Amino acid sequence: MRDSGQRADAPPSTADLVSDAVCFGLLVFGGLAVLTTCGLGHRLTVLDHRAEAAWQRYWAELEPVWTGRTSRRPGNGDARRG
Repeated sequence: MRDSGQRADAPPSTADLVSDAVCFGLLVFGGLAVLTTCGLGHRLTVLDHRAEAAWQRYWAELEPVWTGRTSRRPGNGDARRG
């Protein structure tokens, strides 16, 4: 490249380099913290939905017996089906 005759900028000072590195490190740390928090929130939501679905299945089996709407005697057509 040809020389344009303009003065070149001075190289960055040590303080500038350190402040840039600290800012970049904090930015990366903050981004990772946000990603981790979002991932944990998603995982807890999935677990909550899974637990709710299991509770609904178990309650559908137990509720008729618990309320007395059916008996547990085998052969009455209300036995657990798997």
